[in-house]
Amino acid sequence: MLKSKISIKIFRQIMLILCLIFSLTILANAEDGNGNGGGENRDIPVGIVSSNVADGQVDVPVDININLEFNKNVINISVAENNKSCFSLEDENGNNIDISIAMGDDQIDPTVKRLITVVPKENLEAGIKYTLTISENFTAKNGVSLEKPISLTFTTLKENIINETSDKNLTNSQNVTESSMKVTKESLSVTKAGISEDKKDTQKVNMIKILSIVSIIISFILLIVYFIMRRNIKE
Repeated sequence: MLKSKISIKIFRQIMLILCLIFSLTILANAEDGNGNGGGENRDIPVGIVSSNVADGQVDVPVDININLEFNKNVINISVAENNKSCFSLEDENGNNIDISIAMGDDQIDPTVKRLITVVPKENLEAGIKYTLTISENFTAKNGVSLEKPISLTFTTLKENIINETSDKNLTNSQNVTESSMKVTKESLSVTKAGISEDKKDTQKVNMIKILSIVSIIISFILLIVYFIMRRNIKE
């Protein structure tokens, strides 16, 4: 009888240790993931990582589409409509410029989850200063917002420069084609890198799920064994 009680006590300790180990493993894997939005560094505010138009840039083409990359998932369906309303574009006289906001679908293509394009509905005027503003209500999928509004100011090409640029483009079409090919190759490399990163995220999520299931199964088996042993002792 005494040996049975000792065995049960040891068994309980083993069961508790195993449950603790699996719980800590699951927690560690959950914290390691950089996430697709939901678990993505909540202490870090939303910010712009890169843009094809720099703040203060001059000689920006009048037909520019402003491509922005953020540090978090900002296009998920849970925040997409809100974020579209956070953009505004004004000229130097304070006139609002009609724009549309282009976003991908992070459920179909996770590599676009941090990308937004601001598209003026008409060509901008030549030689004019413009300010793109993103309000503080701009929010990531994980609920983190901007700490304060972001403004990006730029000036479009002057009309005479536009004409000169057009002439140069006509005489250097071959160079433009070669540059486009290089950009395409670089874009493919970036896309592959993004896909690789998302595969790693997916693998981490799957690992957490597997560990959770294994932990539940082992705990369930241990409980069954414990009750069987307890029942045998009583008999």
